[in-house]
Amino acid sequence: KNVIKSTSETPLLNEAKKYKTADEFVKAQGDTLYHGGTADIKDIQLGKSNFQKTFYMSENPKYAKSYGGNKSSLNEIVLDDNAKMADLRKPSNELISQIREKIAPKETGKMIKIQKPDGTFIEVPEKTGGKINAIFSIDTIIQGIKDGKAHFAELPEVKQTLRELGYDGQITQESKYGANYGVWNKNIIKTKSQLIDIWNKANKKVSLPKSKK
Repeated sequence: KNVIKSTSETPLLNEAKKYKTADEFVKAQGDTLYHGGTADIKDIQLGKSNFQKTFYMSENPKYAKSYGGNKSSLNEIVLDDNAKMADLRKPSNELISQIREKIAPKETGKMIKIQKPDGTFIEVPEKTGGKINAIFSIDTIIQGIKDGKAHFAELPEVKQTLRELGYDGQITQESKYGANYGVWNKNIIKTKSQLIDIWNKANKKVSLPKSKK
């Protein structure tokens, strides 16, 4: 899946006219995922996220709702069928190689001297570039990703790399109860209510205010 379906309102309005019901239109747009929050979401705003502007969802409604607490609202979110998602539950060797290439510093071919605590010097290869995490080594991060560990796959350095590789989001799993769908391209997700509103508009099914008795 390499092409992302346009999510501007005009193309969706035209597409919505092809369906007899709003439910048929919603199902045709993609898979339904769930997001637990403190209020019903009318418009998805990535800038309000506490997770590096990543909007998280799950295919398991109970698991998703647990993140918002007992009083959270469960929001139905439709993920575009053509979204380019990096599945890091069991990543391919090719994807792992691409991530390593991006985050690992490169040797320049030169040697630099580093002074040891005892005052003597040693020569080590000079390296430049890459995205280095202060806590984990590159090898530790890559091995964690290979093992399908969400903690490593969701590091900011890895997310940025996936963005640069053209991905709209990632799929990870830290719990047996459900997967985490993290999206940073808001154009590939819409709330179910947004899609129903588009269908209603396209088919002129506008809700009129109730008359006062």
